[in-house]
Amino acid sequence: MKNSYKILSVAVVLLVAPTLSFAQSSNADQHPVTRAQVKEQAAQLFAAGYNPNEWLSYPDNFLAAQRRVDAQQAAQTAQ
Repeated sequence: MKNSYKILSVAVVLLVAPTLSFAQSSNADQHPVTRAQVKEQAAQLFAAGYNPNEWLSYPDNFLAAQRRVDAQQAAQTAQ
């Protein structure tokens, strides 16, 4: 009986290990975001009109502010 538990546990580990190995994989061009970058992004969204207290229109007001920030950044890079 103990032998069958060992075989079963090894089989489970062998089946689960490949899926867990992909859980933390990232692309080479992605990098962790720093706290300063998150604060800067939040400040840009707030300046673009995003108000987190308006939770009734959450996705729409966030996406609208993000579009405004993206347009401002595109305009700055085009100059």
